[in-house]
Amino acid sequence: MGAGIAWAVVLATASVTPSTHWNVTAPPANAAEWRCANESRSDWTVGMGARGELLFATTPAHPPELSQPLPGGGRLVGTNKGEWGGTVAWVSDSGAQRVELLNKPVVAFAAFRGEVFIASGSNMYGERGEIHRMHRRGATRWQIDKVLDLAEVPSAALLEADTWTLVTNRGVVRVDLRTLATSRLHTNLQWGQVHPGSVVHRQGRWFIGARSAVIRLSPFNGSYREEWMVPPSCATTTPAGTCHCKT
Repeated sequence: MGAGIAWAVVLATASVTPSTHWNVTAPPANAAEWRCANESRSDWTVGMGARGELLFATTPAHPPELSQPLPGGGRLVGTNKGEWGGTVAWVSDSGAQRVELLNKPVVAFAAFRGEVFIASGSNMYGERGEIHRMHRRGATRWQIDKVLDLAEVPSAALLEADTWTLVTNRGVVRVDLRTLATSRLHTNLQWGQVHPGSVVHRQGRWFIGARSAVIRLSPFNGSYREEWMVPPSCATTTPAGTCHCKT
């Protein structure tokens, strides 16, 4: 909950409500267009407002630390420094005690049935991510087990009931936390170039904050159609020799 509060405050400071005036475009179609998207100066994030409205912002999606309150006291604190790694630590309520538990760059926590799941990964460690499961063994003792290897790097996550949806550098994967079975919702092997970092599920659609655009996935013929949303000031197409969304 602590991380959720921090996210809501950060998003509210520089957010906009998307409207029909935003341009909806096709994803980049070739290497030049993907390079333009990668070089954009705008990194969009997505979130929900107090009344359930969809909000877009240009503020970074991730706070310096992720925080997960724990039953029995204390909280988990996760850091992600990208290629410089990261950690998971237990911190007492007073902050006087700190126990490092895992040396992994943390993407997200998910509390489920008294346990905490940890999604981690970084391009520094190759095109792979991991999910660990943790449960308490004592006042300051925890057992952590790796329960799932991912053939892609997670960068954002959303927990809905018993399903954890992970946005990665290759698309969207869903994890059933009861069985740890995975299923693929969408694939785009180029997403690593635009660094997706936040996700919202609203009215059957998925909105994913990324560099240069908000990616929108809409149900279509039993799958999902990928479209990109950009502000009115952005071009709907990429003219030769220039890159859109640079202002």
